[in-house]
Amino acid sequence: ARIADDIPDAELFGDDSGEALIVGWGGTFGALRAATKHLRARGMKVSHMHIEHLFPLPKNVGPALKRFDVVVCAELNMGQLKRLLRDQFLVDVQGLNKAQGQPFKVSEIVERMARGMAKHKAEEASR
Repeated sequence: ARIADDIPDAELFGDDSGEALIVGWGGTFGALRAATKHLRARGMKVSHMHIEHLFPLPKNVGPALKRFDVVVCAELNMGQLKRLLRDQFLVDVQGLNKAQGQPFKVSEIVERMARGMAKHKAEEASR
């Protein structure tokens, strides 16, 4: 059997499609899940996908990425997963990176996502 067939789907918290998807892996889970809850409480259509298996990626990752207007990959590094997702699935994944050896704060994720979503909506309105 192929290994990919035995990899469980990546967990998706929130809606299956919408305005924005925050993708993370590893130690980003807690901050990303809490930030997603805060953003959803503000009425924003944000979901969170947590990836536990990086190679091979779960089969539901690619189709999920394509169902969102904005995809942000939050990583505590220089954006290796973002590049992998862009290369493999041809989706414009944006990076939210922090490589200072400190974990994400929920407030910084909420602020950057809210700002990014406002910018995206403004760009969409001007088209």
